[in-house]
Amino acid sequence: MRSPRLLFVGLLSSMLLMPVTASADNTLRLEPLEISAGETKELTISLDNDMDITLVQFDLKLPQGLSIPVNSKNRFRVAITDRTTLEDHSINVNAIDGIYRILLASMTNTVIEGNDGALFKVTLTADETFSGGTISLEKIELVSPDEIAIHPISVSIDVQTSSAIHDITTPPHPKGQSAYDLGGRKVSRAWQRGIIIVDGRKVSYSRKNKLLDKNENH
Repeated sequence: MRSPRLLFVGLLSSMLLMPVTASADNTLRLEPLEISAGETKELTISLDNDMDITLVQFDLKLPQGLSIPVNSKNRFRVAITDRTTLEDHSINVNAIDGIYRILLASMTNTVIEGNDGALFKVTLTADETFSGGTISLEKIELVSPDEIAIHPISVSIDVQTSSAIHDITTPPHPKGQSAYDLGGRKVSRAWQRGIIIVDGRKVSYSRKNKLLDKNENH
């Protein structure tokens, strides 16, 4: 018969090896996003919680070509919604090896209002190299007023591009088709660099006699 001490050690060891699963009722959620190269859009990050939360921290990982721009004060453009205020919570964003660590904390231990809905609005810019990918939230930590920390599992979404670009062999600016820039002004040289509107379609000219079809209706 095994001694009580050995039974206790065995039970303790098995408990330490058990995976810790955070409550599904306290987690962050990424809302769907559609963005294409050259665009700037907002990513919404929501908080679903069944307990009071005062602190939220996580790492935001973006695919290649997607980044958070900075404002005139050289601060990353990450905003909070009306679930709290900048008087009650401060927000801090740092870029570490291409990953954005975002911290929302309260010096007064103020609780974030509500139990679900958008908490962060993150401005994202897609450069010309962006072709889609996965956005993920990792190392999530939620802390209650009595300093109970919850570590939900990572969450992610696949980012959709609003249009695919395909090479076509149509010659630039066929005779009889008018061309306009994105401001609605008529242009006389359809093979100029950049995106213009030809025959109701957005097209991008990378160089003379090279046409990239955006497959979008004006």
